[in-house]
Amino acid sequence: MNIPKGYKQTEVGLIPENWVVKKLGDIGKFKNGINKGKEDFGFGYPFVNLLDIFGRTKLSNNLSLGLVNSTQQERKDYELKQGDVLFVRSSVKPEGVGLTAVVIEDLDDSVYSGFIIRFRDFNLLNLSYKEYCFYEEKFRKRLIDNSTVSANTNINQDALKNLALAFPPTVAEQKAIAQSLSDVDALITECDRLITKKRNNKQGTMEQLLTGKKRLPGFGKVQGYKQTEIGMIPDDWNVLDIADIVENNRVPSGIYKEKTLYGKGIKIIKLSDVFSLDYFDPAKAKRVVINGNELLSYRVRVGDIFIALASVKLEGVGKVMLVTELDEETAYDHNVALIRANEVIDAKFLFYMLKSNLVRREISKLSTQVGTTFLKSSTILKFKLPIPAVKVEQASIATVLSDMDTEIAGLEQKRDKYKAIKQGMMQELLTGKTRLIGSY
Repeated sequence: MNIPKGYKQTEVGLIPENWVVKKLGDIGKFKNGINKGKEDFGFGYPFVNLLDIFGRTKLSNNLSLGLVNSTQQERKDYELKQGDVLFVRSSVKPEGVGLTAVVIEDLDDSVYSGFIIRFRDFNLLNLSYKEYCFYEEKFRKRLIDNSTVSANTNINQDALKNLALAFPPTVAEQKAIAQSLSDVDALITECDRLITKKRNNKQGTMEQLLTGKKRLPGFGKVQGYKQTEIGMIPDDWNVLDIADIVENNRVPSGIYKEKTLYGKGIKIIKLSDVFSLDYFDPAKAKRVVINGNELLSYRVRVGDIFIALASVKLEGVGKVMLVTELDEETAYDHNVALIRANEVIDAKFLFYMLKSNLVRREISKLSTQVGTTFLKSSTILKFKLPIPAVKVEQASIATVLSDMDTEIAGLEQKRDKYKAIKQGMMQELLTGKTRLIGSY
């Protein structure tokens, strides 16, 4: 193997000559967390649990923690000091095991769960560097490869102690690497802030426009309101059942197919598509074997809306997805129902109306729950909606909301681009493949 100048071959791969490789057990100590009975939770002192680590890489005093009844000795034995790193010991999914969060300030009187392992290093790793170094791709692979699988995926102290970590020996280079990654994190955080703000703005706009409380320019010039069974609406709006605004007054569910028939054939819209997407993506669709007569009954068109008929969680049932593009013949599954707008209503307006709080409240009242929550097609037909009598107003409202969706999607793409950049930077900087000038 041709080793580049300034690099050396190690058990973790090529690294800079002046970098070191150490087993975690040689640079720090591990300790499992506290185990308590269920009667000890809900009161007492702060308690860091698994969920406090998932989705974040650092812990501070501004985090809202649960409580546990811990003694003074337990709070000493399981204390959390600045610089401590918490490893997830057990996870349902393999990718969750060994995820870490660094404690960036002393968490006074706090203890941590028995499903967590604390790592306290011997001051060889910079505080900010620890936020990133355990997420390097090859380190994560070594960790997962050394985990065990039963009902959950688990990692123990012995496995962690034997994991090798490559790192620069100088604090200056560790800080420089951490700062570069932190700068990208700041861009991601700002995108997330803007996305949240735009989503909240859109939700408020939906509630105003879809109830007629706010009218767009050119509509409702002689503004008056009337009382209806679903509340106050503009004089020139009507209350209609979904049965009145869908093709053939029907909301049919799709076709049932055995699992063995999936994997080839034509594309099909599944419940999972509706759960995960607002707009159908043909590239992500599964395939199923279906004959020509069946396709005639279950053929999808552009402009169709699909609604989830079943979900383990209440918020999942009634979720809707709009079809804006198709690249080939497509059918739909029995766990979703087709809502196809008739000539009375604009399809995109109906899509947004079905996402409104008004409809969500109806779904929560009228769905049935026995373990899984179900929504019947016959129930959907009875939903009453406030509808502008003029179809141009419907389309104008849909355009405003669609433009807001486009803006949010642009921010999401920007955020995802930054995330990809960060992932690439981590692989370059945390392995020493790319060095930061002036840091070494």
